[in-house]
Amino acid sequence: MLEATASRPTLIHRIGKAYVTRSMRRREFDQQQICVLMVSVEGDRPKVHRAMRRVRSMAELAGAISVGAGPGRNWEKDRFRHPYLRDELLGRRVMVDTVETATIWSNVKPLYESVQHAIRHAMEEAGAAGVVLCHLSHVYPTGTSLYYTFLARQHRGDELRQWEHVKGAANAAIIAGGGTLTHHHGIGNEHVPLSNEHGPVGVSALAASKNALDSNDIMNPGKLYNTRPGHDC
Repeated sequence: MLEATASRPTLIHRIGKAYVTRSMRRREFDQQQICVLMVSVEGDRPKVHRAMRRVRSMAELAGAISVGAGPGRNWEKDRFRHPYLRDELLGRRVMVDTVETATIWSNVKPLYESVQHAIRHAMEEAGAAGVVLCHLSHVYPTGTSLYYTFLARQHRGDELRQWEHVKGAANAAIIAGGGTLTHHHGIGNEHVPLSNEHGPVGVSALAASKNALDSNDIMNPGKLYNTRPGHDC
């Protein structure tokens, strides 16, 4: 939907929102099931204009409706504030976290549905049905990244177990569905026991790079492998 960038919607925003709403009704869009695509193109002005014309053309062929630049500008304006919402929500007894994965295009829909179902089911098992959101955060010729956000009411005194149950269910669904646990967030401590996708050759190559660039093992030590004497890679 078209949103105003100011606290009080201007006339042009109200007109734009009314136009989009009428267009969706005329095309019989289900407003509870619609999705939003935000596209940003970098480069000189001619390149940007050519790319955006192509994007609009493909979107129109797929039956989409343009809502203008307003939503994208809103996202850009607040994008660096959003992560701080997590701590505020946790302080108000809301379980909130993100889960990412990536896969090839032919597997996007099955993986999306299986992981979403796993998160919803795990939250219900933990006694607090919640909300599961997902967007495609990075797009490539061969595939894309699915980025989930989930929220539910926390149980006092049982917060960690509740979160571990949901996160574990999401990780299991990703592995079973052919997704990867590593995208732009990397591995970290949580995923090390689950990550076997690099294989011995990949780990050896990473270890060789780390030994050459970080011989004192001071950069994120032990996150993916240890290079100190007596530790296995």
